[in-house]
Amino acid sequence: MKILSIDPGLTCGFVLYNTPEIEHWGQCTPKKIYKKLELVFYDLVIIEQFIIYSWTAKTLIGSALETVELIGTVKYLCKKKEMTVYESQTQRKKPFEGKKLKKWSQFDIIKGEHVRDALRHLLAYLMQYKKINPKNVKIHTVI
Repeated sequence: MKILSIDPGLTCGFVLYNTPEIEHWGQCTPKKIYKKLELVFYDLVIIEQFIIYSWTAKTLIGSALETVELIGTVKYLCKKKEMTVYESQTQRKKPFEGKKLKKWSQFDIIKGEHVRDALRHLLAYLMQYKKINPKNVKIHTVI
């Protein structure tokens, strides 16, 4: 199963999982995410939901809501190619923050907060829906 997990924003984090391993990860612009979706078919695209809460609303006054546009574009591109989209709630990544993610040392190689957020969403999905223990997720490394 080929899964692209995305942490959306002006700088996007992404992780590409192809059963049974993570093949590629990094940070890029939204345009590069769009290009990935146009060029490659993914069985599933995971993207973090964007929800406005009362405590965050004030910070969004005057914002163009670029992240919302990015999520909408990703959903459109996926629908066009009949790729499944799973919107992951922000709190889904919580079990994999801090020390809990560090206990699986194979993930130490993956750097950058946006990339690690995409990783957290991927791991939450794999655990809940595919019953895959994160310690069994392999990382493809090129020597």
